Amino acid sequence: MQTGSARAQVRTRAGPVVSNRRMATSLQPGPYDGGVGKLLRRLVEQRDEVLAEWDRSDPTSIEAAERELQRWLERQYVAVRSDDGAHFEPLNGDRLPVDAAEVIVSIAMGGG
Repeated sequence: MQTGSARAQVRTRAGPVVSNRRMATSLQPGPYDGGVGKLLRRLVEQRDEVLAEWDRSDPTSIEAAERELQRWLERQYVAVRSDDGAHFEPLNGDRLPVDAAEVIVSIAMGGG
């Protein structure tokens, strides 16, 4: 099932959607200059699943992506942001960073 406009895509139970990863061109992440961000779910043995996309100029798509992020955080997933596909930083709080290229949710990994 797909809801929203072409820019505000939130997909549920539609199966995985392949995410194209960008290669890092520098050692330090720079600010993301694109207008569209993606909320992804990291899968262990498959490609990442696109959960939502938002356009920074479209408040409706931002709200839909933020609701989807909240849904995953409530299920005890953790989230990181990436602007270059190679560097990741934990999300502080539960707000969607609309200036991020990608926000990735995954199951918290234990270890020590």
